[in-house]
Amino acid sequence: MKTLLNFPLLSCKKIPFAASSLFITLLLMSMFVQAQPSPSMPKIALQLLLNENGGTQNSADGLVVVFDPSFSKAVGPEDSYKFTNIDENMAVNRNGINLSIEGRPNITDFDTIPLKVWQYRHNNYCLKFLCSNFSTTLAAVLKDNYLQQDFPINMDTTTCINYNITSDPASYASDRLCIVFKPASSLPLNISGLAGYIKDKGIQIDWRSQSDVSVINYAIEKSNTGQQFSEVAKIISKESNSAQNYSWYDASPLSGTNLYRIRLTERSGQIKYSSIVKVNTSKSVSGISVFPNPAKGDRIGLQMENIEKGNYKAILYNNSGQVVNTQNILFEGGSASKIIQMTNVVKKGTYTLLLANENNKFTTRIIID
Repeated sequence: MKTLLNFPLLSCKKIPFAASSLFITLLLMSMFVQAQPSPSMPKIALQLLLNENGGTQNSADGLVVVFDPSFSKAVGPEDSYKFTNIDENMAVNRNGINLSIEGRPNITDFDTIPLKVWQYRHNNYCLKFLCSNFSTTLAAVLKDNYLQQDFPINMDTTTCINYNITSDPASYASDRLCIVFKPASSLPLNISGLAGYIKDKGIQIDWRSQSDVSVINYAIEKSNTGQQFSEVAKIISKESNSAQNYSWYDASPLSGTNLYRIRLTERSGQIKYSSIVKVNTSKSVSGISVFPNPAKGDRIGLQMENIEKGNYKAILYNNSGQVVNTQNILFEGGSASKIIQMTNVVKKGTYTLLLANENNKFTTRIIID
């Protein structure tokens, strides 16, 4: 069995309650030093940060969740118990047991990680997620039971989610927060065809709603890092049972990377988020790239840089030159991100992705994991 620790965690259970705090501290440090998860394992490193006056952030606590099919659903040698701090504490709560390092089996749809946070001392906090090695077919949200909202977590980079503690006891309930995994296509069902591209001196954002009769409005949020998004515009829903097209023009894009997402508010009060689209305004050589690479699952993120408007065909070739997947792409020109949904089962290996029309041809190498 793969373990995160180089010695059985069960030895921790034998520590007498009278053991000195120094001994416990040294043991805990030893456990963390010896924790060596494989670099290829899907992993979430989570930090609890204090939002101080003046905009500074100080670390209060942290935990790690690592996924591998050999790990057990029960507490085992791949897990580490949580030792309580004198101030803020954060842990994964598995059946009433608090863990600071948790090894879990592979994620299933709508799997949930219950978080326990207690002994709050301040009013403003931030949860910082650093995710790596996850499939592009998977999405996750931080579910806030106090606000009754879901906040999206970026599965291949860093996400920072701020929240406040008030005088309401429910706001500092230890079980207020949890992580919920979902198939990427379910976030949200209302929105499809989200695209961003350079137009004149700005950036055009387009999306399509399959049905928005239950939607109040769409808010466009923008970021240059993917960690903090700010609302830049809001569009009232057309409240139609049929598919509707929406667009918004950013006349003042940032220099370099611009990240956008759509936040929709339903009449029920539920808030949902779209996937993130990336547009780069930097002048660069025309071409394509894939993110992440290696790609996982049946979805490939295709980044197009400074490419002419037109109808393109994306063709995936294996090492024998055989076509294993094709998709038509109507591109508005400039730089934008698109998701290629595989229509055929693709085996693990190295492939060539060709994007071409009658005037242009671009290729890139891609690894399917």
